[in-house]
Amino acid sequence: MSSTYQSLFQAYGDDPALKRWASFFQSHLDDSLSDSAREEVSRWKTVISELPHTPNPSLTWEEGQLTLSPGYIFDKEELTPLLMKLHPWRKGPYKLGNLKLETEWRSDLKWNRIQNLLPSFEGKHLLDIGCGNGYHLWHMLNSGAKSCTGIDPYHLFNFQFQALSHFAGPQHPLAVLPFSLEDLAHSELKRSLHPAWDVVFSMGVLYHRRSPLDHLSQARNLLKRGGELILETLTVTHAEHDEIPHALVPPGRYAKMKNVYFLPNRKLLEDFLAKSGFTHIEHLNTSATSPDEQRQTPWMTFESLEDYLDPNDPSLTIEGHPAPQRSVYRATKG
Repeated sequence: MSSTYQSLFQAYGDDPALKRWASFFQSHLDDSLSDSAREEVSRWKTVISELPHTPNPSLTWEEGQLTLSPGYIFDKEELTPLLMKLHPWRKGPYKLGNLKLETEWRSDLKWNRIQNLLPSFEGKHLLDIGCGNGYHLWHMLNSGAKSCTGIDPYHLFNFQFQALSHFAGPQHPLAVLPFSLEDLAHSELKRSLHPAWDVVFSMGVLYHRRSPLDHLSQARNLLKRGGELILETLTVTHAEHDEIPHALVPPGRYAKMKNVYFLPNRKLLEDFLAKSGFTHIEHLNTSATSPDEQRQTPWMTFESLEDYLDPNDPSLTIEGHPAPQRSVYRATKG
């Protein structure tokens, strides 16, 4: 078993449910990341093998900034083009020794908004659905979690995490696994796999799902009784009608994205959470996404938020829909 995952599975300890999940993950990892699954995988494996050797990889936190291999002086002209073979870098930012990796998303700003409103993670097992390269997993671990499991079906993010772990060291009980929520919900071992996590995160995923109720129910099924869901998703607001459940269902694209299906208002989102079996539903935060938080950088050279908004009215998307705002909720498995 790769050391990338070994520390995570060891942190599951003797918990029977988590041990069964570890067995499921290990038995499917090779198939999920096989060269035949995606042509790029062999190239990404080469990137990992060519990363510069760091005798004592570690991590530090300085004023909220995550630094991997602190104190190392890397040859930026060698390391930068190597890591750019894993482009685009969406979630971050990271600092690798003397190299700043400025990602599209300032994911630290999102964390800063909600961290004081989250439950205690001390000694708990956390699952992050659609975690990208795993940026928030490091924050969860720094907040006292016993283990932090991230899942994301996009293979690139798994290799980005492997690159980051190379500089952080393998001793940390967190990892990005190449699975979707649907893989976990519809596995052939479903009957023998049980709710295992204390806290489940779903951030930036719900609006990409054709059936939001299914997504919420599947997330709930992974939680232990009394466990908590942290949900972040796009929402819409119409002040004069906001107490009436309603939603925006874009007829075409939303902010140039073709896979945005459903933007509820807060009332409808709360109804969905209740319908899915959650209680103690608490709104934590709603904020508009700004170009300070999502932007093009040398590490993400494709279009970003400014390209998705109406140039004459940034309160609207390029299609004329309300510009992105994100709401965060905390809810308990009843």
